[in-house]
Amino acid sequence: MSAPADGVLPDGFFSTTNLPTYVKLPSGWRRPRLPRMDCVIVQAGGTADDLVVAEPRRVRRGDKVAVGAAEDGTEGIFVHGRPGVQRPALPPDRVGVRTSNRCGTPGGRR
Repeated sequence: MSAPADGVLPDGFFSTTNLPTYVKLPSGWRRPRLPRMDCVIVQAGGTADDLVVAEPRRVRRGDKVAVGAAEDGTEGIFVHGRPGVQRPALPPDRVGVRTSNRCGTPGGRR
């Protein structure tokens, strides 16, 4: 939804957390740049795929702001790391998922 005025958020805006968050766009799930807690997700740069986390006071009239209350992906916003919440299908090229307990050295250590 669009911000109605500078520094004013639309009803139902999504307040960000410190956990990895993804937004469902027509092109697929995207993670916003500059993650930060207690902010909002805004469409930036004039392209639909460019999302950025912004402080509410920096939102300008007409900015597209993510809205939704559910964090399980049912409303287009998914917060990874919530107990009992299954991760939706995310594009592997945009998501780094750790699949083992190996450290980051070549060959890994156990």
